[in-house]
Amino acid sequence: MLCPRCGAPMKETRGTHHKKRKWVCPKCGKVVMQHLKKDKLEKLKRAKD
Repeated sequence: MLCPRCGAPMKETRGTHHKKRKWVCPKCGKVVMQHLKKDKLEKLKRAKD
């Protein structure tokens, strides 16, 4: 994912936060939360059970 503010490649933090992926820009520090698709959420739920 590219940063919408400066265009640098963003880094993904480990794990999910509030059922979303968290991306942080190493240059400007902008944070973007990306919704997980429904299929991925179901796989995460099955993995926990």
